[in-house]
Amino acid sequence: PRIEQFRGTTLGELPGLLPLRVRSSVERARDQLPDAVTSMTVGDILDRTA
Repeated sequence: PRIEQFRGTTLGELPGLLPLRVRSSVERARDQLPDAVTSMTVGDILDRTA
């Protein structure tokens, strides 16, 4: 659904593109992940978990 629009976006970039109401939650989750994961795109993650 809407997540598809972020396929080319890295997790590091994602919070800046999200509505304020969910941004802080995503930032907190992202801050707990290794750099190798935050540099992955949403599409990479979706493809690996599908």
